[in-house]
Amino acid sequence: MFTTQPLLRIGPAVYPRHLLIGKFFAMILVGAVVGYLIGQSMAADATRGAALTRDAYIENYDAYRADLLSSATPMAGVVAGGILFVIGALVTYEALSVFCAWGVAWIAPGAGPGGREVEGQ
Repeated sequence: MFTTQPLLRIGPAVYPRHLLIGKFFAMILVGAVVGYLIGQSMAADATRGAALTRDAYIENYDAYRADLLSSATPMAGVVAGGILFVIGALVTYEALSVFCAWGVAWIAPGAGPGGREVEGQ
């Protein structure tokens, strides 16, 4: 898995070890952002739920029900959108991991295979 040849030569040489550490940092960053967004969504739902009264819900029941029953997007559109979303998410993750790997390579440029200093750096 580890090679003596760098994977990328833009800026400092990026070795597989750098890419592995970069992927770890990318997972932490993506997890933190997604966790923050989920927490914000849950807090907003709790605020809306605290403000909602039974009478207000009953008054708007028909609008809530109509919104739930209407499905304007066909299944093929949802599947195509899901495919595009997953592709976009994976491309973003891979780009972020390479960016983090370059950062690791800038911080520890000589961390070649086996942890020894690599010549020509």
